[in-house]
Amino acid sequence: MIVRDRPGLLHALALVLAKHDLSVRSAHIEVVGPKAIDVFYVSYSPDNKPDETMLRADLMGVLVMPETSQQLGAA
Repeated sequence: MIVRDRPGLLHALALVLAKHDLSVRSAHIEVVGPKAIDVFYVSYSPDNKPDETMLRADLMGVLVMPETSQQLGAA
């Protein structure tokens, strides 16, 4: 994901991953100027496969969330 960096972005993304019961195996975080470049390698239990459509929608909700209305802890 490459988006404009903002306070709480990494936290909000981690909350979405946790909500979908994904385990982060590796995370590579970089900030280049105003851009945040975050790469997550995740795994999940074979008997609890995440709903990819819902996961994508939840991640996009975080990525397009305006800075002024962002609330940490809201997922």
